[in-house]
Amino acid sequence: IIAETGAGVEIDDSGKVTIHARDAASIARARKMVEDLTVEIEVGKTYRGKVVTVKEFGAFVQVLPGKDGLVHISEWSDQRVARMDDVAKVGDEVTVKCVGIDDRGRHKFSRRAALQAGSGS
Repeated sequence: IIAETGAGVEIDDSGKVTIHARDAASIARARKMVEDLTVEIEVGKTYRGKVVTVKEFGAFVQVLPGKDGLVHISEWSDQRVARMDDVAKVGDEVTVKCVGIDDRGRHKFSRRAALQAGSGS
């Protein structure tokens, strides 16, 4: 954060974050970066993300820095998808909805649910 914005970031023992810089733009950029790193994915919320891995059973989509989840092949479209390679490529931007978190803390996404809600590609 410091290298990219020129802002100083301090975190005290209670978790309070203090950002200081010479200009408001640097503070705003640093704040956005801190928020992106600390925000949690919420069930029921729709996100825009990038496909980071394509497997035969689905695609992993990163919706926040370092935070991704699986869109199972059955959740990709209203139409039957025979092969994920036919519909998704690494780097594709897609809109997904978080539909749950499994017992291991992994996020489950649905592109189909996001499309039904009218949220884009």
